[in-house]
Amino acid sequence: MAPKTTKSQKLIAAMKNEIANPVLRSLVFDGSVLDRFLRKNSLIGVTAIANLKKATKKAQPNVCRQILEPARTWLWSKSIEGVILNKPATEQHMVSLLCTKGRTLAGAANQSQRRNALLNLLHDCAHEPELLEEIIRTSWSEGLYNNAEIKAAAKFICGH
Repeated sequence: MAPKTTKSQKLIAAMKNEIANPVLRSLVFDGSVLDRFLRKNSLIGVTAIANLKKATKKAQPNVCRQILEPARTWLWSKSIEGVILNKPATEQHMVSLLCTKGRTLAGAANQSQRRNALLNLLHDCAHEPELLEEIIRTSWSEGLYNNAEIKAAAKFICGH
């Protein structure tokens, strides 16, 4: 008779299995936050929702934006913080600006840690809108947001 497996052994086996077989991030639209939001608020019709589902499945962000435009809904490619920190020059500009404001990135020894610290700080700026506005305005004036997604968002917001 085989020895009984303990709870710890079962947990470790389950963790190993999960690491060996990670859950893939799916592009499922049905039941998503966006799907529920659009349906609850009747922002677009059934046909548009079906087309949005197809575009989401095919990972077609421009098609998704066209479908969502009548609903005045914008869908970012990643978190807004990640979009703002779109390249190393933007990160460096932000570090310089934050230093002038007396902010430091404590414990950010390497590039990855620095980026994560900046992402967290940007997220926390939701409570400091003046600082966030200054970061975005100065970065914009420096030409650091020269990418298609940000230009499209600005055009969307301004209605041009």
